[in-house]
Amino acid sequence: MSSRTISSNKQASQSTDFDAVVVGAGFSGLYMLHRLREAGLSVRVYEAGDDIGGHVVLESLSRSTLQHRKHLL
Repeated sequence: MSSRTISSNKQASQSTDFDAVVVGAGFSGLYMLHRLREAGLSVRVYEAGDDIGGHVVLESLSRSTLQHRKHLL
């Protein structure tokens, strides 16, 4: 299984040294990325899926947006 890498900044994407590593780019992982970057840390995020967001999906349904977990619909 391959994983995608999401770097928190340009400098971090060119380096292999990070202050923190976040596994999973779902809601919690992205929130942790945000908080760690606010604290001034260099962070690398690894995601095994094809896209970020974890199990949360946004869908447009005739002029409104629905947010739900992928496995519910």
